[in-house]
Amino acid sequence: MAQMNGPNPQTPPPAGLPLVRVRVENKTFVRHDGVRNTVLQGIEFECRSGELVVITGASGCGKTVLLNLIAGLDRDYRGRITLPHADSGVPLSYMFQEDRLLPWRTVAENVRLVLPPSQPPERVAQLLRQMKLSHAANQFPVALSGGMRRRAALARAFAVNAPLMLMDEPFMSLDEHTAVQLRELLQAQLRHTS
Repeated sequence: MAQMNGPNPQTPPPAGLPLVRVRVENKTFVRHDGVRNTVLQGIEFECRSGELVVITGASGCGKTVLLNLIAGLDRDYRGRITLPHADSGVPLSYMFQEDRLLPWRTVAENVRLVLPPSQPPERVAQLLRQMKLSHAANQFPVALSGGMRRRAALARAFAVNAPLMLMDEPFMSLDEHTAVQLRELLQAQLRHTS
């Protein structure tokens, strides 16, 4: 999870308040046999502008569940998660584990989809250049490798240009060289906002 702004930032949130406050007393799922399975318990933290917060743990420990709670996609838990700036229209960006590209849209169209109409087409071209996908701008996701689809999803997440960005295993299925370059790009954007 990281706070990010790029060259065309959204209205920045007011100073002083954290971007997100998380307090999850517990999150449970009911198994098929009716037994309640506790996935998360006793988690509390906040993230402020310019901070990079990394959630680590073994596979299946609830990292994705936590991100879904923060994003508001799952509201069935005990606790409280607040995004103090959400009421003022400050967006968040979420890069899921799956690329979630729309198959009937090209790579450029998938990125353009999250941008306001006032954004110039050059913004999409810039993001695709950063992800080394300029040559694939007019291709449909089915024609891309897994790593290329991942980079397209990352370009779309960066395009939102939100103060709060949630990322669920953003560099998986990328070769090490590309993953290093994209981590450096993410760090540069964080430094730009700090």
